[in-house]
Amino acid sequence: RRTKRLAALKEKLKLTAAQEGAWSTFTAATQPPGGPRPHMDRAEFAKLTTPQRLERMEARRAERSAMFAKRAEATKTFYAALTPEQQKTFDAETVHFGGHRGDHDGHRGHEGQRGAPAPAKG
Repeated sequence: RRTKRLAALKEKLKLTAAQEGAWSTFTAATQPPGGPRPHMDRAEFAKLTTPQRLERMEARRAERSAMFAKRAEATKTFYAALTPEQQKTFDAETVHFGGHRGDHDGHRGHEGQRGAPAPAKG
């Protein structure tokens, strides 16, 4: 699915030859990690003490945060290589990219729907 979405996005952006390198760098940097995700089964997790569980959860959160930072930086770099018109297209086409990522573990966002916006703050 990701490959199809990226192909459609690339087509809509109408990239120039000069932008192809930035596209390749962007898609490589935003590629999900290969192989199975690190996973601890519930029985193993239940055997840990509360502080050990918290440490495991914190480590996993830090990994996810680092992956997000890498993807965000790659996206910003690619975005800067686009023309203003291409940026508008990118904005419109990617508004829902990643909107379902947390869905695999039962979390669906603040409104209970895929890609639903978070409630306004303040």
